[in-house]
Amino acid sequence: MVVRIALAAVALTVAAGAVAMPVSFRVVSAHVVHTGVFSAEPANGQTPAQCARFHLSDRAALRYFVKAREVDEHRWREALDWTQCSAAGTLRTGDGKSYGWTIDQSGRGLITVTANVSVYLDGPEFSGAR
Repeated sequence: MVVRIALAAVALTVAAGAVAMPVSFRVVSAHVVHTGVFSAEPANGQTPAQCARFHLSDRAALRYFVKAREVDEHRWREALDWTQCSAAGTLRTGDGKSYGWTIDQSGRGLITVTANVSVYLDGPEFSGAR
C-alpha cells in the first residue's frame, strides 16, 4: 500500500529570486510509537481512561494516510473537529526519508517535515480500535 502526499505550500527560506517548488513524497510504511495519548487541552469531555482504549496499529495508520487528504493549516486549525486522544509515530517515504506524524481520534493528522514545514491532513475518524 503506497500513498503519495503533495506538499501544496512549502514555507522555506530560499535565496533571493529562487522559487520553492511543491514537492511530493510516497508514504510506504508507518510505525506507531505512541497510542492512546491523552491531552488535557482542548478539553472536550474525554477522559484519560477513554483515550487509553484508543489503539492504533501500524497497518491502520498506513490506511489512514491512504485515505486522508491534505488541507491547509487554517482549515486544519479552525474547521476540523479534534479530540483529546491521539497516536504518534514515524513514516518512511519511497526515497528512504523518515518523518514524524500525529493523528487524533477524530481523523485530524499532521506530518512534520521540518521544524517549519508540516503537512496538514483530514482523514477518516477512528472509533478507537486497530
